[in-house]
This record gives sequence, structure tokens and C-alpha cells, in this order.
Amino acid sequence: MVIPICFYKLLRNRTERGIMNLHQPLTVLPGVGPKSAEKFTKLGIESLQDLLLYFPFRYEDFKSKNVLELEDGEKAVISGVVATPANVQYYGYKRNRLRFTIKQGEVVLAVNFFNQPYLADKVEVGSTIAIFGKWDKAKASLTGMMVRSPSMAM
Repeated sequence: MVIPICFYKLLRNRTERGIMNLHQPLTVLPGVGPKSAEKFTKLGIESLQDLLLYFPFRYEDFKSKNVLELEDGEKAVISGVVATPANVQYYGYKRNRLRFTIKQGEVVLAVNFFNQPYLADKVEVGSTIAIFGKWDKAKASLTGMMVRSPSMAM
């Protein structure tokens, strides 16, 4: 098994008797007491090996994708040029929707953000923008969750 260098140095430097065994409980680590170990046990992490091999429940891919490759309901980052100015529509008590369209190649798609009217200042016509959201193929629209810098989405 390959152990990342940072964990190897931590394990090597934190023990008096040399290298720690990966099957030791988490309480051998500094800062991990019985209460913390109990919380880790609820996640199924009982040993150092379990901690090193624990992967997150969900992984979001923030690479920019082409809208033609997306499936219905898929979460993705879509980059494009803003085609229409942002418009905020208010409905009900403390409810609003920010709408605008972006153009990716020859495809024009609608973008909606709910209850985030402050993003209207960030959207300028002709600028490149990257949006993370949920794709709706039937409506050819993206329900936005966050605006990302286009340089980070590539």
C-alpha cells in the first residue's frame, strides 16, 4: 500500500517507538481523543488505515463541459458568453429569480438563479462566465448553484 508523504511524515514524527502500525486506533494521533474517535467510528473509521482510505460521499467535478454532452439532471460547469442582460423577477414574499442567457458555441441556453439577486451585478453582456448548476434538457436551461471564474473551470 502506498502512503502519501504528508501522512507518512506525520506518523513517523509523532511516535516514540518508530513507525505506527496502520491497524492502530485513531487515538494514537495527536488531537484525537475518545470523543473524536467516537465520531469517526460513526463514519466507519476505526483505524489509521480506514482514515487514509476514506473517500468523500459525493464528488463534484468542476471541469467545464459542453452542453451537448450533458444528460438530463446532470450537475456540471458550463462556460459561455453572456448573451442577454440579467433580469431579476420578484414573486411572492422574499422570493426572486435571476434570469439571463449564455451562448456556448452556437447553443443558447437559459440560466436561472433562485433567491440570489446580488449576482445580477456580476453578469455583464459579452463577458465569459462559468456556472455550476443542474442541467434541464427539456427546457434547455441551467438552474445555477454558483458562479465560478472561467479560469478555474477549465
